[in-house]
Amino acid sequence: MSRYITLLILVCGCARNEPANIAVNPPMNYVVLEQSDFDIEYHKAFETLDLKTEPEKQRFRDVITEVQDAVEAALGKKWKKPDDFEVGWDFNYCYHACGGIYSERVFCQDYVTTVHAALQTVDKRRVWTYHTVCEITTNPNAPTIGESIESWGEFFIRGDTCYVNGSDMKPEWRTRLGCPK
Repeated sequence: MSRYITLLILVCGCARNEPANIAVNPPMNYVVLEQSDFDIEYHKAFETLDLKTEPEKQRFRDVITEVQDAVEAALGKKWKKPDDFEVGWDFNYCYHACGGIYSERVFCQDYVTTVHAALQTVDKRRVWTYHTVCEITTNPNAPTIGESIESWGEFFIRGDTCYVNGSDMKPEWRTRLGCPK
């Protein structure tokens, strides 16, 4: 019996005074919406919070910085900023943050699961929306920015759901993000 307890302690990391991380991330659900339905769902993120005092506003600014930092740190462990991705640092007093994908190597399911996992660490209530535009650099030597990038669409993550703009993203691109056909 004690062998099994020792094994359990080692597996959980308790013998090294590390927190046991045995929680399993819930699976990502994908919802493909046409433009008008996508816009309706996306704009729910812009419901302004009723923050009346400066301390309330400062607490919220601290929270959004925490959300942005968590996403940027998680992505930064796998890809290079600003060539591959960027996290937006502007905000309103609502549960919304955003970023962009700029390289084809980042346009994958791992990006979606990385953002999802990062949000789970700071968004216990699952209220935040993280929106991503996909502006892939396809011709880096083009004379203008407009000629160097190609729009591959947009999506956002809220809770355990990835909402994809089906009017804007080709089916073969969706599958690269992990979205079933």
